[in-house]
Amino acid sequence: LSIEQLTAVLNIAESMGAKLLDIPGSVEVSPETATNEKLELLRNRGLDRISIGVQSFIDSEVLATQRRQTSEQVKAALTRIRAANFPTLNIDLIYG
Repeated sequence: LSIEQLTAVLNIAESMGAKLLDIPGSVEVSPETATNEKLELLRNRGLDRISIGVQSFIDSEVLATQRRQTSEQVKAALTRIRAANFPTLNIDLIYG
C-alpha cells in the first residue's frame, strides 16, 4: 500500500472506534516495501508489532520460493524496523 492508502486504512479503523494508540496492533510488511516513511507512519499511529516475510537469508532459497527480495534488502529492512522502535518483531522463516 502507498502512504496514502495506509493512512486511509488507519483512519477507517479509528473512525470505527479503534483507539490505535491504546490497543495492540500488528502489520505484516515485505522487505521490498518497508520504507522509513511507512514504518514511521505505522509506529506513530500506534502499531506495536511488525511481521516481516523473510523466508530465508540465502538468496537461492528465496528465489526458489519465487520471492523477489535479496538478503541485502532484508537486512536493510530489518535495520529500518529496528530504527523505528517497534517493540515486537516477528520474522517469518521457512523451515524444512
